[in-house]
Amino acid sequence: RQGLEKQAVKVSKLLELEILAGNLEPGEKLDEVKLAKRFDVSRTPIREAIAELAANGLVETRPRRSAIVATFSIQQIFDMYEVLAVLEGLCAGLSARRMSEEERETLENLHLKMADLVDTNDWPKYYLMDLKFHQLIYAGSHNTFLEQEALSIRNRMMPYRRVYMEEPNQISIPYLIMRATQLSAIFKVAGLFVALSVALS
Repeated sequence: RQGLEKQAVKVSKLLELEILAGNLEPGEKLDEVKLAKRFDVSRTPIREAIAELAANGLVETRPRRSAIVATFSIQQIFDMYEVLAVLEGLCAGLSARRMSEEERETLENLHLKMADLVDTNDWPKYYLMDLKFHQLIYAGSHNTFLEQEALSIRNRMMPYRRVYMEEPNQISIPYLIMRATQLSAIFKVAGLFVALSVALS
């Protein structure tokens, strides 16, 4: 049984990565037989992996039919963006107060690497760095529940974010927005807290 659980976790992670990367598109069928053959496992860990992905909102299960990669209406996407914007703002505010110096340095270094991609317009690399950037901000809040909720919503939206995160769109647009909002807020507030602590010491 333990072996099947490990297989299910492994398959779930691999399928999740494929969904987030856009290799499995919204509405695409997840055939248990084909997946079992592909991953060289029985159908039991495939079913468990699909159930896990469904619980995270990445997959839709359907009675007597194959599960599919989750699809959302335009209104649902707008609704999720609205909630995510609030959660990310909260994450950024908490990160400004709670991030360690090492965490801020890691975030800033990643930001500089992302800046190098503006001229090359290397969307595949930028896409992965953007995901890591937001994960660092979520983790920097030092609030596990908030981190998990923000990441869950963002993961569900990733296939749709790819629509504008590819050519002919320019990396400079999301990069400048990110720099003007989340990053500047974190370092500005962090600087204020440092100045305040010095003044009170």
